[in-house]
Amino acid sequence: MGPSFAGEWRIAGYDLDFRRQMGLAIKYHSFHKYALRGCSKIDAILPNLMETPIPTNIFNVTDTLVPLANQQGAVVVWAEGNTVSCGGRDGLSNTYIASVWIVDALLELNLAGVGEFFLSSTPKSNYAMYSSIKGTGVKVLPPYYGLYMFYLIIGGSSTRVSRLAHPGSAQLKLWLVENKSNPQTIYSIVAIHKDPTLGDITVTARLPNGETRAKIVRINAASPDAKSGISIAGRTFEASNDGKLTGVCSPDVVVAADGVFSFTVPWLTVAYLVPESNIFTVAQRASKMIKQLKESLALKIYQYELTIGLYMLEPWEKTLFNMFLLLMLSLAMYTTYAYLPDSATYLLAKSKYYLSSVDGS
Repeated sequence: MGPSFAGEWRIAGYDLDFRRQMGLAIKYHSFHKYALRGCSKIDAILPNLMETPIPTNIFNVTDTLVPLANQQGAVVVWAEGNTVSCGGRDGLSNTYIASVWIVDALLELNLAGVGEFFLSSTPKSNYAMYSSIKGTGVKVLPPYYGLYMFYLIIGGSSTRVSRLAHPGSAQLKLWLVENKSNPQTIYSIVAIHKDPTLGDITVTARLPNGETRAKIVRINAASPDAKSGISIAGRTFEASNDGKLTGVCSPDVVVAADGVFSFTVPWLTVAYLVPESNIFTVAQRASKMIKQLKESLALKIYQYELTIGLYMLEPWEKTLFNMFLLLMLSLAMYTTYAYLPDSATYLLAKSKYYLSSVDGS
């Protein structure tokens, strides 16, 4: 893991020089970046958040760092970031507009070559994903909807996105999603409508594999600043106290005419068109679950090494440290198993003696 930088990359030559000198010793290039400034509140307004493609200060990082990482065979990690810095901004970071921005930003960064994302979600901040409610469970907040929608679109690490050309507004964006995590490659289309000067827009698109029936999953809300009433294909987290979607899933079904799909995208809506035949068999689901489990385990190992500081060590040093830690844990478990029952019995007897003045030994 290399150093994580948060400044303007175009003037940070000393940091890039250091990364170049490290060469193959760096496996991850990480950066911290927020779309807008929240401390000074100079630019934390809705129009700036919806800038196309996304606020350019993030691309000031990726257009410099990604080529370097590609040369070194490293992975670029967005290690910290979200809509607005300094805890976010009320009325912006904790509203429906943040959900749309998250989907848009993560697709853009995926296309730019960023391999991993870690969105800031400090509890009680304006960009928190959820809040804990005493006695009732958790309350899912607007930013989580965007993250969940992105997961539905991407689905795993074997997915590639590309931009589709289209006439009209630059703030209407079309993406082709190619998912190779299953035995058969699945193509889908994502449309994001962010142009406030236009009403509902009709999108026409063709899937490469010639599908003729598809379903459309939409994320929408009543207004950009809505903090409630957000839904994904008719389902919502609002009535849930365990973090699971509730309600009936009701995606629109569209039929292609001469191989071309036509569907409507209202303003500030993310529409995800996926083939209706995208139904996995039990074996395919099991294969996908195993792959997701491996990815989750790899992430936990990465977080463990980052937390303990092992990422700075050589492989043999990591092995030595882990063997020592495992030995200490094994000795502690053996000692607990071998001596705790007798010690507990003895202490219980002595406690009984002191409390009742009767020797219980």
